Amino acid sequence: MKGLYTILLPIFSLVFVHCTPKHQTCPVAQKDRFLHIAHCYSSQPDRVLQQVEKLDFDCQDLLLLGGDLLLNSSKEKKHLDYLDHKFDLSNPNTLWSVGNHDAQNETQISHFTKRQTYYHYRWKDISFVVLNTELNGGDILGEQLQLLQNVTDTLAHAKYLMILHHKLIWLHGEYSLEVLSKYFSNGPIGECAFCIKKNNFYEKIYPKLVQVERKGINVICLGGDIGKFTNEFEYKTKEGIDFIASGMADRNDNKVLQFEYDPLTSVLNWKYLDI
Repeated sequence: MKGLYTILLPIFSLVFVHCTPKHQTCPVAQKDRFLHIAHCYSSQPDRVLQQVEKLDFDCQDLLLLGGDLLLNSSKEKKHLDYLDHKFDLSNPNTLWSVGNHDAQNETQISHFTKRQTYYHYRWKDISFVVLNTELNGGDILGEQLQLLQNVTDTLAHAKYLMILHHKLIWLHGEYSLEVLSKYFSNGPIGECAFCIKKNNFYEKIYPKLVQVERKGINVICLGGDIGKFTNEFEYKTKEGIDFIASGMADRNDNKVLQFEYDPLTSVLNWKYLDI
């Protein structure tokens, strides 16, 4: 499988102008807005990066959390209390794909989110599947695999399928991506605790995604484990599936990924924005 990739994209200015309905002070918008934030932990164990601390999410329709929110997000209840205050974790429109810095106590995470750590969610013409790539070393197995298969087998009347995940499980097993990984992936390919391990993405998941793409439904895999080397990555496979990633680090030039969806035309666009 060969594809096209992009690491550097044009710079846009960011104006945050996450609630449903939108906050009464938000301008009237014809497009729905989704913000993706990932790998935003700081050196303080109970705080996100200062750049994220300052953001206002009231006018975002969906908040997509790509994992690694704090150094140890669920180690102590007070950390989850803080994240809940910041991101409104129990809001159905807050979607969180758990990362290796989050997964100390997944039972406690579910207590706050009122969900399992993997699930399906529908927003208008967009179907989201949130995966937990911390389970089974990155293999998608059991109930989680069954969930994904059920969605891909029955999905209809949708324009997009977005797979939200933390680890870049589509790296291992695709040479053209493996050779690029050192330029954007936080976790190297290997067997360490935060590494991208050999997994079943191309055996069990990718064929199902191609099946959906061939129905005329655009498929996007959105990962969150970048930021150390770059905030942005995009790659389109020859089957037309988008692999994209967004994440931050303790640096001055961070970006976030802003999606805009036009419900009238069913077109989803995205761009990386300075914060």
